Amino acid sequence: MQRQRDRRAPIRQGHRRKRRPGDRHEGNRAGASASRPNQSRIPALGMDRRPASRTPGHRIQPPIQCMDPPSYDGRFLELPGLSPDFTPFDYQRAAVARIVNEPTVLLDHVVGAGKTGTMFMGAMELRRRGLVKQPWIVVPNHIVEQVGREAKQWYPHANVLVATQGMSAEQRRRFVAQTATSDWDFVIVAMSVFEHIPVHPARRSRYIKDEIADLDDKIMAADEDQASDRSIKDLVRSQKMMQRRLETLLAAERKDIGLTFEQTGCDYLFIDEAHYYKNKSRVSAMKELTFSNATGRAEDLSMKLQILRERAAEQAIMRGATPEMEHMRIATFATGTRIANSLAEEWVMQQYMRPDILEQLGITDIDAWASVFTTTKSVITTNATGSKLISVEKIAKFANVKRMLALTMTFTDVVTRDQVPADLPTLKNGKRTVISTEPSVEVKDFIADLDLRIQMMDPSATWMDNILKVLSDGRNVSIDPQLAGLDPQSGETRASTAAREILKTYHDTKDNHYRNEFGEEHPIPGGLQIVFCDRGTPGGASGDKSVYNTLKNHLIAGGIPPEQIRFIHDARKPSEKLQLQEDCRNGLIAVLIGSTEKMGTGMNVQIRATTLHHVDVPWRPADIEQREGRAIRQHNQNPEVEIKTYVTERTTDAIMWSKIEEKATFIEQARTGNVDVDEVDDIGGEADLAEAAAITKAAATGDPRFMRVAELDALVRQLSALEAAASETRARAAATLRSKPLNVHQLQQLIAVSNPHLQSASTWKATTGTIAVTGKTFTDRGEANKALLHAARKTFLELDNHRKRKGPDVEPIPIAAIDGHPITAELSWLGTSLYLKLGELPLHVDMERTELFPAAKQTTIDGNRPDTPIATSISPDDNDAATARGLAQRIHNTYAKLPDKVSQLETQIQRLEGEIEYARTVADTPFERADELVAAKVELQQLQLEIREAENSVAARAEREARDERLAAKGRDPRWTLYLNPTEAMVKNSDFPPKPNTSPPCARKWSSKPPRISQNGRMPSALTPPPRIRPNPAANPLPTHHPTMTRLTPTSRRTAQPNPPRQRGTGLPPSTPPSGANACSAPATPPLAARACDRQHRCTPGACPVPDTTPTSGAVSGSGPVTGEATAMTKAPTG
Repeated sequence: MQRQRDRRAPIRQGHRRKRRPGDRHEGNRAGASASRPNQSRIPALGMDRRPASRTPGHRIQPPIQCMDPPSYDGRFLELPGLSPDFTPFDYQRAAVARIVNEPTVLLDHVVGAGKTGTMFMGAMELRRRGLVKQPWIVVPNHIVEQVGREAKQWYPHANVLVATQGMSAEQRRRFVAQTATSDWDFVIVAMSVFEHIPVHPARRSRYIKDEIADLDDKIMAADEDQASDRSIKDLVRSQKMMQRRLETLLAAERKDIGLTFEQTGCDYLFIDEAHYYKNKSRVSAMKELTFSNATGRAEDLSMKLQILRERAAEQAIMRGATPEMEHMRIATFATGTRIANSLAEEWVMQQYMRPDILEQLGITDIDAWASVFTTTKSVITTNATGSKLISVEKIAKFANVKRMLALTMTFTDVVTRDQVPADLPTLKNGKRTVISTEPSVEVKDFIADLDLRIQMMDPSATWMDNILKVLSDGRNVSIDPQLAGLDPQSGETRASTAAREILKTYHDTKDNHYRNEFGEEHPIPGGLQIVFCDRGTPGGASGDKSVYNTLKNHLIAGGIPPEQIRFIHDARKPSEKLQLQEDCRNGLIAVLIGSTEKMGTGMNVQIRATTLHHVDVPWRPADIEQREGRAIRQHNQNPEVEIKTYVTERTTDAIMWSKIEEKATFIEQARTGNVDVDEVDDIGGEADLAEAAAITKAAATGDPRFMRVAELDALVRQLSALEAAASETRARAAATLRSKPLNVHQLQQLIAVSNPHLQSASTWKATTGTIAVTGKTFTDRGEANKALLHAARKTFLELDNHRKRKGPDVEPIPIAAIDGHPITAELSWLGTSLYLKLGELPLHVDMERTELFPAAKQTTIDGNRPDTPIATSISPDDNDAATARGLAQRIHNTYAKLPDKVSQLETQIQRLEGEIEYARTVADTPFERADELVAAKVELQQLQLEIREAENSVAARAEREARDERLAAKGRDPRWTLYLNPTEAMVKNSDFPPKPNTSPPCARKWSSKPPRISQNGRMPSALTPPPRIRPNPAANPLPTHHPTMTRLTPTSRRTAQPNPPRQRGTGLPPSTPPSGANACSAPATPPLAARACDRQHRCTPGACPVPDTTPTSGAVSGSGPVTGEATAMTKAPTG
């Protein structure tokens, strides 16, 4: 029988433990099935797919699929005090009914649905019903005065306190005192003021300690699970960063003399634009779920919500109710973009709103939540600085999406655009108007070079270039070539195209008439156009060449007065922003230009909005909704609104619009919880490397099939991994069916042997019992104990001697008997313990050598235990009484636990039978997505074949040759676009100048300041000479030599040869012996001899006797002295 002894234990070295060689195969097998969610947590979601034994007392949690979201009807609400000028919509009344009946509510109302008014009504109803005493409404800084004014319009007689931004510590202290001592219907607070009212230092200290303790647990768990070193290091780093950040925040708050949040009168919170608080600090093994260095805003809100829960519990007890969440009123969050970056934000909102439900389901921790709702994959990406590639564990897909959304819908009130019965303007033609332009030849060449950059990218030199950088350059050049370092274009540009459309609309709508707030015709006519652009903003890196300024100049030239064109960036203060909005409503502004960040929220300028322009396209669907919500909004007096998007053909624009529309479609389904799939890709953030490469490749070739190829390739890899995992599952099931029935039979035999002795064993401790040692029966326990110890020691030494002389194979030796059951002794495999078995019963006792011979606990000089016991005497004496008593007691206790052992065996049989039943269901089950995998492989191969044929067509070859000729004529090598847009690390480590706005100054700076980059593109070192930068004689000079490549002409591109072998000791070709430290008489061997001479001898510019013999094809200069070379820093090496 297989014995449970000498189990393989991990080898520990310090705190980290090393894996044994076989463990790497376990990691490979685990990677094959990484795309499946954690099965161990599935039963909690109501998806129990196989039998599972539960221990007695196991509490079965309510499955998520059984959570029925409540619905409310607020038509019965009277809403006393509400101004007769406002008539709430039915969905607003329903939301108010939910607020007064639920502990927490998330108002996920579409932009423009009137969330602010809903919060006013909810606050007044909570207070009128006595459910809360003082609700606070926290709003963004720039709209606090506007919200205060609207509050008095909705409830003219309400007692409202407004705290604007910019309060000093003394003013905040006075404000806190006002809230604590006066009776307010509700308080409106700017976000900055709310954040600067700290919680008590003692509470914050507890919060810090709890966070650090949680991270300690994660680190220990990661170590126990043999997680990667990188994961553990990330956890430790996050722990240190969190501690420093929170302690810094605590130190900053201690400088403030204001009172604490506990001393305010607040007992309920309304958080407007709640997505500002989504970056709650969380640490996970997956980067997408981690926010270890988030701002303190979310942590501050978490602590204040905890304070409100404690207050609500106290108030519930005072009312005679139990302190459960259903009897509390805590907070209401309002946002029009619940999901902005990632579905992981669902956990944040669930944690804010209903942490009690997460706790009941056992998914409070982000990793536990992720084990249920995500699948993972390993991907290659760049680090934060782009300096190197790293492998990270990322979310492959979100799984169990329906149940995830069902959990959120228990506290969420959703209003979509279709549900808003207000007289919203319709979208002209029912869809966005796409304005497409053909790119210039210069832009086409730029985009084509991006594809070359991806193909020639050095994974070890990502500090110089990486795929995400390539995509960013492509987005810049599609908007304005100047943003990518090109000369201003003489033809159509994004700014000129947008200006033409804006001018057309301006002349069509400049005589439109609108009504003022009193319903009278406004004396100033004219519509308003809203322009969004997140790149090329004023005051940014683009300087005077910004898209904003270029667009404004075109508009002024087209006849729009300069004072009617405004940038949102000009309104820096809240008062200036309010005045800007007022000017837009009064017709003083015809065109308002801004970014999503500054103009996406809190802008009520919709009264005259006729057209909205998307000059660029962001990655996040939430940004699109926030933008368009500025025009398609209540109180817009135009019957329809036109939305125009701008696309440059054969660039990244069209592809990115397609991707963002796919994400937006899913988000709209996710908001209502009506999704038709249970597994989706993540929907937010920037593209990963694979997607970025596919977008760039499709844009460079003008062939959208590359996007489909990337999708199919990822699908084939995923399905192949799932197929391998399914095959492994079937193999394990077959093995289970072969072995587990035998195991069940063996366990049943053990139970059958044990059953007759259960009664005797259960009463063994209560009776004196009998124990026999070596055939002699003892009635005195003390004598029996000593005899048993003597026999055990003797047997141990005999077996140990036998093991050393003849090996470990020896029959068990009987040494005693208990209640008629023989006790046999065996030596463990390593000879470190004595294995005592009680007859045929499923009971045994292990006695370590040091327990039998306490003297053996001594150690040798080097600190290691001796191979054999130091004590060799087997005669019992008075000092062994405790040892003998301990040995006998362990045997007695083991026998007395026979009923418990039988119960364990029965439980084990149940578990095995469940595994057998599950194995029968999957042993012959084929891979359910096999047809999908075959179809994907076929389609992928077909597309790859078609693309190869297209690339090798006569037209494609002719286009490439024409492009090569153009680039050679301008002196541009492959990856020339990188010279126009160097990375920050490239500039820092290579003496590159700041990013130029045009190519001529870029070339001039490079000529005077050559970069220190090695010929192989790696980081420079003291032994790496700088490469030469040739001046370009072309009229439009551009960088003519890439630091990692040989200069190539259309001819030399095909005929360039590798460097010739160097002379030993000199590094020169054999035909070019050195002649002096700064001179060279080498023959002209084009084109490498001049470079070798320059690199090895550091000839001063213009003084090298070796002529420049570079071929003169196209614009490549002929012979002549080399200029722009770096001055020699060291002497040439000598043989």
